[in-house]
Amino acid sequence: MGFAANGINSISRWDNILNALGLAVSLGIVAAGVYKNSELAALLGGLVTAVVSAQRAFPFNQRWQFYRVLDSQAENLLTEAKNGVVGLDQAIATLKAMRLDFAQQIPRGSNFRPDSGGRHSGKPPTENAG
Repeated sequence: MGFAANGINSISRWDNILNALGLAVSLGIVAAGVYKNSELAALLGGLVTAVVSAQRAFPFNQRWQFYRVLDSQAENLLTEAKNGVVGLDQAIATLKAMRLDFAQQIPRGSNFRPDSGGRHSGKPPTENAG
C-alpha cells in the first residue's frame, strides 16, 4: 500500500495534536483570566499564537489530501500498466506529467497575507482605480 494508507495516521495525529493543544491553551487563557493571573494569560496567549502559526505554516491535512490523490493516481497508472491498458512509453510519459503537475500544486504554508492568493496567481495585485 502507498502513502495514503501508511501516512494518514501520522499526519492526522499531528493535525489533531495541534488542534487539541490550541483548545487546551485557549481554555487555560480563560481560566487565567477568571483567576486574575494576567501574566499566565499573556504567556498562554503567546503559546496560542505559536500553535496557530504552526497550523498555518504546516498544512498537515491539505498535504495528506494532496499525497492521497497523487498516490491514488500513481496506483491507478500502475494497475493500467500491469493490465496492458497503457504501454510502457505512455505510462512513463503520464508519470512525468503527473510529477510536473503535482510539483506545482504541493501545499505550502500560509503567507499570513490578507490578500487572498494575489501572490500565487501569477498576476500582480490589482490597485483600486477610484
